[in-house]
Amino acid sequence: MAVQRRKRTVVDRTTIALRLRDGWGIRQIALGLGLSPGTVSDEVTRNGGCANYEAGAADGQASAKRELTGRKARMAPDGALFTETARLLGLGWSPEQISGRRKREDAGLQQESGLRVSHEAIYALPRETSCGANRSAACAMPSPPAAASRRVASFAASWSA
Repeated sequence: MAVQRRKRTVVDRTTIALRLRDGWGIRQIALGLGLSPGTVSDEVTRNGGCANYEAGAADGQASAKRELTGRKARMAPDGALFTETARLLGLGWSPEQISGRRKREDAGLQQESGLRVSHEAIYALPRETSCGANRSAACAMPSPPAAASRRVASFAASWSA
């Protein structure tokens, strides 16, 4: 059974720093945090070694590295895709209609935009609790359909009858 990967938190790094100062070994620290000894060893080696490990500097370095790597959000609020999606939501389009339009445009019926979005991504956009004049149109978005919950209720009703 594989151990689930998770990023180290400020609390983890502070614990590592304090326990190193108290003279704990890498294996003891790892056992206390529920991490692999190799993970703790890599963290300590990457950030100055046992004698010079500092939690704040290690966390800052990890945050900077995370910002430089990884996948960028396609639906970022300052992006073209978000702007177009918000405009269409404001016109009363459903997320399914928007995703279908993007697919048709990219298929060559209109100018290729390279901006595709699924209806699930649109439903996952954060909703505002109140809409002002300068707020995004994502707050006007309908709730996701409850088809799955209807199917479950229908299935449960058929078994109880």
